[in-house]
Amino acid sequence: MLLLYMYGEKENRLIVGAANKSEYQIGFFVKHGIDSATDIMPIIGLYKTQIIKLAKYLLISGHIIEKQPSPDILSGVDDETTIGLPYEKLDLILLAIEKGWTDQEIEHALAGIGITMKDIIYIRNLIKNSEHMRKVYVP
Repeated sequence: MLLLYMYGEKENRLIVGAANKSEYQIGFFVKHGIDSATDIMPIIGLYKTQIIKLAKYLLISGHIIEKQPSPDILSGVDDETTIGLPYEKLDLILLAIEKGWTDQEIEHALAGIGITMKDIIYIRNLIKNSEHMRKVYVP
């Protein structure tokens, strides 16, 4: 990050982050790392599944879109295995939580695609336990 900001300052450029809403909400990023220590985060308001749809719309190369997302530092490990849910399910749970649905409403609406109460509670706990990552401490 020091090098990025050094060159950004030297060349009068902004540092652009790649954090998305899915990973940001559950704390699946490195605080003060490449995902959050940036000047701008243009895709922070988009869920991972929305980013994939946007990439397809923009005709981004298929091998980029189809590449399994990974945490980069762990060879052979992908995001969905690490998170414990595929993004399609994660994003639906996150959206329902954002809309203020109760756990029972989420379970009832999404049971048809295999989302369980255990999944919903797990995601709520990820959100709660990573809250500190989305806030700046001000004494």
